[in-house]
Amino acid sequence: MQNICAAVQAQWDAFPIMQHATSNHVVDIEGDHASGRADVTVMVQLGDGRWIVGAATYEDAYQRESGVWRIASRRVVRPFDLAPLAPSEGAIYIDDDEVVGLPSEDADLR
Repeated sequence: MQNICAAVQAQWDAFPIMQHATSNHVVDIEGDHASGRADVTVMVQLGDGRWIVGAATYEDAYQRESGVWRIASRRVVRPFDLAPLAPSEGAIYIDDDEVVGLPSEDADLR
């Protein structure tokens, strides 16, 4: 357990902000066993402020024990190909009035 905690802490130190977004999750269930596949996109901010993005596909095996489903194993089918994003000049804020297609506050939406 100490090795896992140390590895996670090292990752947090290297990547102060990290977001994983899973999508297209498909699960096949047979009794107390199941298999699943999901795509994941990851966005990571490096310590110097630069952002990188990558993607992979997870193949999972699940096991139900005492009524609780748990991940039994995970295989990364396609390794994360991390690529740096182009630098930005900071956050962009858009007022609601500038967004095309939004109804006005007094629009009748019935």
